[in-house]
Amino acid sequence: MLGDLNNKLTELSRSLVGLHVKDVLNKNTKDNNNSKLRSLSDEEKEQLRKIFNDLQDQVNSFVKQTKQETEDTEAADNQAGRTRTTLRDLMQKKKNQEK
Repeated sequence: MLGDLNNKLTELSRSLVGLHVKDVLNKNTKDNNNSKLRSLSDEEKEQLRKIFNDLQDQVNSFVKQTKQETEDTEAADNQAGRTRTTLRDLMQKKKNQEK
């Protein structure tokens, strides 16, 4: 799993670097007509869409995994009879004991 994620990140990095290099080369080889924006080719647009979709899938997968791990941890804590105590709860408990 970790190797697969590493491969995806490497591929993503190469794609982004490739786009950046193309952009720099295009910017420096074309006549500068004082336009700050340039239109992307269909290939570049498709690459950006692919990168966006890959990143979105990875983020959704990570969030889902993290949420599942959190739920599992909370379920294990509840089964063990442990409850999470916040600093506010501890301060209130100490305050009540002093009275």
